[in-house]
Amino acid sequence: MENNLDEVIMMGNMPDLNKYPCHTQAVESHIKVVTDSSKAVCDEEQKEGYIRAKLESRKKMSKYTKK
Repeated sequence: MENNLDEVIMMGNMPDLNKYPCHTQAVESHIKVVTDSSKAVCDEEQKEGYIRAKLESRKKMSKYTKK
């Protein structure tokens, strides 16, 4: 992925990133989950599993979907 991004930048074909939200509650929530996973586990595979489990758990709990 990083190499692809470098190629895109070098060629000057950067996509319009303004259409992607970056300062929403959902993004901030996901940043917290990723940060928490880094504190909890070291292995990349375990981090991914931690994140997936946390997000799946939130989908099942109604308090995270409604205010």
